[in-house]
Amino acid sequence: MKKLPDELANDLYQTMAFAETQHLSTANNKESLLANLEAIHQNHKYFQREQHDRNRYFVYTESKRNDVRI
Repeated sequence: MKKLPDELANDLYQTMAFAETQHLSTANNKESLLANLEAIHQNHKYFQREQHDRNRYFVYTESKRNDVRI
């Protein structure tokens, strides 16, 4: 599994702590939790896309390096 960036892991930890300590029956707290979860989801999608692009670049450069004959 890929390592999560510290920022994303910290956001997840803080959101879990929020959910454990706040009354989620109030509308404001519920909306805050949902907004935080959505932000985490979007950041995770961005991280995955970035990792995919980086891995694809390295595979491409390795294959081109192997094509070069010396």
